[in-house]
Amino acid sequence: MAEINLAKALKVKNRLAGRLAKVQVDIQTFNSNHSPGVQGAVQWFTDPAFTQQLTSKLRKPDGSLPRYFQLVLKIKYRDAVPTEISYVTHRELQPEIVGKRGK
Repeated sequence: MAEINLAKALKVKNRLAGRLAKVQVDIQTFNSNHSPGVQGAVQWFTDPAFTQQLTSKLRKPDGSLPRYFQLVLKIKYRDAVPTEISYVTHRELQPEIVGKRGK
Protein backbone atom coordinates (compact mmCIF):
# COMPACT_ATOMS: atom_id res chain seq x y z
CA MET A 1 0.00 0.00 0.00
CA ALA A 2 1.41 3.40 -0.99
CA GLU A 3 2.07 5.94 1.75
CA ILE A 4 1.14 9.60 1.38
CA ASN A 5 2.66 12.35 3.48
CA LEU A 6 0.73 15.25 4.99
CA ALA A 7 2.13 17.85 2.57
CA LYS A 8 1.04 15.82 -0.45
CA ALA A 9 -2.39 15.15 1.06
CA LEU A 10 -2.92 18.88 1.71
CA LYS A 11 -1.80 19.73 -1.82
CA VAL A 12 -4.37 17.29 -3.25
CA LYS A 13 -7.06 18.64 -0.90
CA ASN A 14 -6.34 22.24 -1.95
CA ARG A 15 -6.38 21.32 -5.62
CA LEU A 16 -9.75 19.60 -5.23
CA ALA A 17 -11.13 22.49 -3.17
CA GLY A 18 -10.06 24.92 -5.88
CA ARG A 19 -11.85 22.89 -8.53
CA LEU A 20 -14.96 22.57 -6.37
CA ALA A 21 -14.94 26.35 -5.81
CA LYS A 22 -15.48 26.80 -9.55
CA VAL A 23 -18.55 24.54 -9.54
CA GLN A 24 -21.76 26.55 -9.39
CA VAL A 25 -23.77 24.13 -7.25
CA ASP A 26 -24.40 23.84 -3.55
CA ILE A 27 -23.32 20.74 -1.67
CA GLN A 28 -25.12 19.54 1.44
CA THR A 29 -23.71 16.88 3.70
CA PHE A 30 -25.49 15.16 6.54
CA ASN A 31 -23.41 13.44 9.22
CA SER A 32 -24.27 11.41 12.28
CA ASN A 33 -22.82 8.61 14.36
CA HIS A 34 -25.88 6.50 13.50
CA SER A 35 -27.93 6.05 10.32
CA PRO A 36 -31.22 7.20 11.93
CA GLY A 37 -29.51 10.51 12.69
CA VAL A 38 -28.74 11.07 9.00
CA GLN A 39 -32.26 10.02 8.06
CA GLY A 40 -33.72 12.43 10.63
CA ALA A 41 -31.52 15.31 9.43
CA VAL A 42 -32.52 14.81 5.79
CA GLN A 43 -36.18 14.53 6.84
CA TRP A 44 -35.93 17.73 8.89
CA PHE A 45 -34.12 19.60 6.13
CA THR A 46 -36.69 18.66 3.46
CA ASP A 47 -39.95 18.95 5.44
CA PRO A 48 -41.71 22.31 4.71
CA ALA A 49 -42.65 22.90 8.38
CA PHE A 50 -39.10 22.28 9.57
CA THR A 51 -37.67 24.29 6.69
CA GLN A 52 -39.77 27.27 7.77
CA GLN A 53 -38.38 26.91 11.31
CA LEU A 54 -34.84 26.67 9.95
CA THR A 55 -35.31 29.76 7.79
CA SER A 56 -36.49 31.78 10.78
CA LYS A 57 -33.45 30.67 12.82
CA LEU A 58 -30.96 31.41 10.01
CA ARG A 59 -32.36 34.78 8.93
CA LYS A 60 -29.93 37.64 9.61
CA PRO A 61 -31.00 41.05 10.96
CA ASP A 62 -30.91 42.46 7.41
CA GLY A 63 -33.38 39.77 6.27
CA SER A 64 -30.90 37.76 4.20
CA LEU A 65 -29.98 34.11 4.70
CA PRO A 66 -26.42 32.83 4.92
CA ARG A 67 -25.24 30.92 1.88
CA TYR A 68 -22.96 28.64 3.93
CA PHE A 69 -23.76 27.35 7.39
CA GLN A 70 -23.42 24.44 9.79
CA LEU A 71 -26.41 23.18 11.67
CA VAL A 72 -26.70 20.97 14.76
CA LEU A 73 -29.87 18.98 15.29
CA LYS A 74 -30.87 16.70 18.16
CA ILE A 75 -32.50 13.55 16.83
CA LYS A 76 -34.12 10.92 19.01
CA TYR A 77 -35.03 7.60 17.48
CA ARG A 78 -36.52 4.24 18.34
CA ASP A 79 -35.94 1.04 16.37
CA ALA A 80 -33.85 2.97 13.83
CA VAL A 81 -36.71 5.40 13.09
CA PRO A 82 -36.41 9.11 13.97
CA THR A 83 -39.12 10.02 16.49
CA GLU A 84 -38.15 13.54 17.57
CA ILE A 85 -36.06 16.13 15.75
CA SER A 86 -35.15 19.50 17.22
CA TYR A 87 -32.93 22.43 16.33
CA VAL A 88 -29.92 22.97 18.64
CA THR A 89 -27.75 25.67 17.04
CA HIS A 90 -26.14 26.88 13.83
CA ARG A 91 -23.27 29.04 12.68
CA GLU A 92 -22.61 30.90 9.47
CA LEU A 93 -19.50 29.85 7.55
CA GLN A 94 -17.36 32.14 5.47
CA PRO A 95 -16.06 30.66 2.22
CA GLU A 96 -12.32 30.12 2.03
CA ILE A 97 -10.80 31.53 -1.11
CA VAL A 98 -8.44 28.83 -2.33
CA GLY A 99 -5.33 30.03 -4.10
CA LYS A 100 -5.50 33.59 -2.71
CA ARG A 101 -3.10 32.88 0.16
CA GLY A 102 0.65 33.30 0.00
CA LYS A 103 2.49 30.50 -1.70
